[in-house]
Amino acid sequence: MLAPFAAAAIALAGVAGARPAANLGPHEAAWSNNYFVSPTGNIHCRYFAYERVLACKTLNNGRVAVVPLYGSAYVGFITNYSFPSGPVLYYGQTYTVRGQFRCVSQANGMFCRSVQTGRGFALAREGYRLL
Repeated sequence: MLAPFAAAAIALAGVAGARPAANLGPHEAAWSNNYFVSPTGNIHCRYFAYERVLACKTLNNGRVAVVPLYGSAYVGFITNYSFPSGPVLYYGQTYTVRGQFRCVSQANGMFCRSVQTGRGFALAREGYRLL
């Protein structure tokens, strides 16, 4: 069972395109791009600024979960998004696109939401849930 979205995670300087602050630790220093992966490497996520969506894909089955800035999240086998490998979002850490999206990495999956609507998804190797 997927746990509820954890709001009390460690926030990183994860604004897409932002340069990392000088006082960040070694894991936080990687946040200068718009994509990341789970610690297992099975979930790859990316912020698509031009569409104002955040999406994640599970490599074990190709399932893609998408949350738009406004509107409902959805899941499918979507082929028009690319998900490169990127820095690891370790368990308990949060990726944030200021005022738009927030993803929390947990041992039982990736939890992503639109900050504007509260809608989002929980995605894991075992399945997904729309939030």
